[in-house]
Amino acid sequence: MQRITQTLIKWVPSGIGAGATLHYALNQEWTQAIALSSITACLSLWAKFSGKFMETLEEAAAQRGADSAQWVIRTADQFALTLLSNFQSRYYQSLIYALRDFRTQGLKTKGPFALNLEKVFVPLQLAPETTDKVSSAMIPVRHATESLEIWDFLAKLTEQSTFKRIVVLGPPGSGKSTLLEHLTLIYAQKAQTRQHPKAPALIPILLYLRDVQEALFLDRTGADLVEVPPTLTTLIQQQNAVQKLNPPADWFESRLRQGKCLVLLDGLDEVADSARRHQVSRWVDEQMLSYPTNAFIVTSRPFGYRSAPLRHIGLVAEVQPFTLKQVEQFINNWYLQNEIMRRLGKDDPGVRQMAQQQAGDLFSRIKYNPALAAMALNPLLLTMIATVHCYQGALPGRRVELYAEICDVLLGRRQDAKGIVESLTAAQKKLVLQVLALKRMQKKTREFKKVTGCLLIREKLVTVAGYDADPEDFLEQIENISGLLVRRQPDVYEFVHKSFQEYLAAAQIKESKQEFLLTRNIDDPWWDETIRLYAAQEDASNLIWAALDQPSVVSLTLAYDCLEEGLSVQPDVRRQLEDTLEKGLESADAEIFKLAAEVKLSRRLNKLLRMDDLTEIDTSYVTCAEYQLFIDEKSQSGESCQPDHWQTAKFLPGSAMSPITGIRASDAEEFCEWLTQRSSPIGDTFLEGSSSIFVGEARFRLPKQIEVQEHPLQAKQIGCWCNAGDRQLITGIAPIQWQRWYKALAELVESDRFLIEELDRALDHPPDKTLPASSPLNLLYQALGFTAHSDFDLNLDLEFARSRIIDFESDFSFHPTIPLEQDLLDLIKLVGDRTRSLNYDFIAQRDYDLSQFRAYTLLTSVLSKLISEAHDKAAKSRGLLPTQKPTRRECEELSREYLSKSSEAFNLFAFFVLIDQRRAGQLPAWESIRIVKQKINS
Repeated sequence: MQRITQTLIKWVPSGIGAGATLHYALNQEWTQAIALSSITACLSLWAKFSGKFMETLEEAAAQRGADSAQWVIRTADQFALTLLSNFQSRYYQSLIYALRDFRTQGLKTKGPFALNLEKVFVPLQLAPETTDKVSSAMIPVRHATESLEIWDFLAKLTEQSTFKRIVVLGPPGSGKSTLLEHLTLIYAQKAQTRQHPKAPALIPILLYLRDVQEALFLDRTGADLVEVPPTLTTLIQQQNAVQKLNPPADWFESRLRQGKCLVLLDGLDEVADSARRHQVSRWVDEQMLSYPTNAFIVTSRPFGYRSAPLRHIGLVAEVQPFTLKQVEQFINNWYLQNEIMRRLGKDDPGVRQMAQQQAGDLFSRIKYNPALAAMALNPLLLTMIATVHCYQGALPGRRVELYAEICDVLLGRRQDAKGIVESLTAAQKKLVLQVLALKRMQKKTREFKKVTGCLLIREKLVTVAGYDADPEDFLEQIENISGLLVRRQPDVYEFVHKSFQEYLAAAQIKESKQEFLLTRNIDDPWWDETIRLYAAQEDASNLIWAALDQPSVVSLTLAYDCLEEGLSVQPDVRRQLEDTLEKGLESADAEIFKLAAEVKLSRRLNKLLRMDDLTEIDTSYVTCAEYQLFIDEKSQSGESCQPDHWQTAKFLPGSAMSPITGIRASDAEEFCEWLTQRSSPIGDTFLEGSSSIFVGEARFRLPKQIEVQEHPLQAKQIGCWCNAGDRQLITGIAPIQWQRWYKALAELVESDRFLIEELDRALDHPPDKTLPASSPLNLLYQALGFTAHSDFDLNLDLEFARSRIIDFESDFSFHPTIPLEQDLLDLIKLVGDRTRSLNYDFIAQRDYDLSQFRAYTLLTSVLSKLISEAHDKAAKSRGLLPTQKPTRRECEELSREYLSKSSEAFNLFAFFVLIDQRRAGQLPAWESIRIVKQKINS
């Protein structure tokens, strides 16, 4: 058709012109014929011209048409893309708006500000675990040896397909919902690579199963659906937040089909009805099969998942409790955000300093209180602790308010905030649990069988809920919903932590006015925390009177705690208790002293500072009174452990509360071992080669140097023995104090007059008698000027000194490798003879006269210096060396070796002088003890 058109355009004009010319010629109309023939000729030329013209014009038009079509297509595509991209941006922004705040559901005590979730959030640790081994307890007793963050699993999606379907299990308050909300927020901000460089780009979809269960199985009238439940895409599009955004058709469906989504399903356990929970579980399985290339994460409490497990899950991960470092990180984050919001968004060094001060106060309170430290490992309980501390100031003396807050939240307000309807109020549940708690305390157990628990609570449950209430249902609800009870065995329950049982029992005693139960058990350790919590709500005078009437380590230790934490105490009671301890520690009566000292030591061990999940350190130096218990017990087996500068085996009057000082490193270690043996009901120490291995729950040890540096004490005139590599050092003394003591000792031992007097005494030489010029002893006096060393070490004790003196003895039992002058050989024999007269058992006698050892170490130092000089001279004078050995290099090495021995011997001499100066009261002792309690991580 195109060719016909082109032919017509090309030849029709010429044909018409030729025909007209022929017509005029036949009619002899020559003028017209000539004119038309000219026109026809022109038309013939046009025929030639138009062929190429039309061909080129058509090509250009075709190109223009193609370009225009492409522009239209691109514009349409861009318009569609803009519409879709605009929706994704709006969708992400809606997620950010909805999830940017850190939520504290159900807390009665709330701050005035909404905190930034991203700024407060502390990453949870997850550990793969089998479903049956996941703990339901809010306060677990174990940590997994290896754990990862959720981002570590997401980063491996392309390599491990099993990570595409994860179930995250954890007890109440462990942070499961917050974890999913934080994941969604990060993905909505497109900030996933900041969490992990290999995190995949995914579109987050967060659904709360408790909120969507009705949409799955009920129609708009509330009747059960007959047809198949909606698909995941349909369910997403039914969400109010999504509908308001007016999403393009099939936007979610297409991305799910492409495997671009991260589907987050929160709270399988919060589908309360068991049958419906099974239906939801099957529906989730179906969606995983329908969209197999997407990533799914489902959260649940253990009980909810065990009752309705998913069939197509690749990994079950257990949420790990916070470590102490995570607790500290959360508290720092929480207080910083609170302070920034309080200052209307201002973030400067002053704001941070204030936040750090408040966070430090709370963290130190948690570390000092074992019960709070255990609860703080649960993120929800930690949030409550931080909130109450910030806005009520209820820690630690008034921690009963904290327990009340926690019980109220767990028993009711958190469920109310989530829209979960329950038949009993928090107060009603608490009344029932109080009865159960007190009965368990009276039986001295935390455990109870289900049938026993039902019998104990039945009467109280009827009074608050009527005869239709089922005790079994009540216990299961407290376990599964509130989390205050945990099932240890299929038919055995207990309170999630003993502190909750003790608080509820104290509340019941107060309400039922049964204080006599506590005074009757004042010396029973089982009741100690219940007594403290009761005292915090009532006047503690009767409890303290009971302790004074039945004095024991347990009762008096508890009485002092009640004095500190009690709501009120009568003045005369307070005064009598304080006198009992202060006067008892200075008492000459052995029994009275021992009781007071044991109370003092018991309170120390109860108030250790937690450094991490396994170690605690004390916050003051061990006192003379506490160490005296160790001295007295060791003396019964013939061992002497008092400080070397003590004149007797008892501390001086008036110093019972002073830190013990002058302790040997070996005695400090023995003290820790003594504490371990007396504090561990189960455990023992076994020798394995040259090492001692303790088998038990925990042991006491000396701190590491870094531990003391990270937890310093105020007193800088005293230090403690620390383990530093393969030796012990004194740590904690201010450098300027070291310099003063060092200078005082150096001025004494480095003075010529003092050294000459010491050498005279060592040689039994009268100071006013001149030695003959030929006496070899003159060499020693001449060498005195070279013996003073300004680098002596004060980290010594007599145990180490003895071992080195024994080594020195062998140093002089040798055959010289180079020719030595006869005078020097005579001196070597003299020092060797002195060695044989030394009593190396001086360390066991404590009050031994150290003059012999001062003499020997000074002689050894001087003599070693002379031998060093002899080898140095031989190395420099070729003629002094034998033909074979030693070589010049060997002589140089021997010279340096003996010079080092000279320095070490002089250091020991200075140490012996220091001990005698302490005995004379001229210099203080500074070597004390701090202890660390190390849990054995089984």
